Amino acid sequence: MDKLIRPNDDIPVGFPVLIRFARKTYSWAIRDSLKSKGYDYMPSNSIYILMGIEKYGLGMTNLIKQLGLTKQAASQLIELMVTRGHVNRKSKPGDRRRVEITLTVKSKNAVNVITSAIQQINKELYDEVGEKNSQIAKYVLAVLIDINDRHYGLPRGIR
Repeated sequence: MDKLIRPNDDIPVGFPVLIRFARKTYSWAIRDSLKSKGYDYMPSNSIYILMGIEKYGLGMTNLIKQLGLTKQAASQLIELMVTRGHVNRKSKPGDRRRVEITLTVKSKNAVNVITSAIQQINKELYDEVGEKNSQIAKYVLAVLIDINDRHYGLPRGIR
């Protein structure tokens, strides 16, 4: 495979452009994998929520904060996920204002498909640039997230 970009090449665009398009690599791989397994369209934020709950044990409050959603937008997203059979929603006993979200079997299976798609892209990346350079790239991105945290105080979600 011909390398289009080499480590010492001058890359004529900045981090914002690179991050935006690099993210698409994962997004498209995940969507293609889900589609090939018969899953209907899932908004990007719902994929983030499924992975956050199943893989990282994060609660909805944290996930909504990380996504920067308003209460109304979060409510609409959860409603869509319930309607499409991706999550179950029920009021917590003793406090009807608090809602518990759990994954359905369908969404747990989707998480496996998503994880596999991510692992495939990671493998291609590691094969191309090596594990060490991949770790350096993660470090650079984590520092960008730290800068955001210092400026805006938003939850990071990476630790």
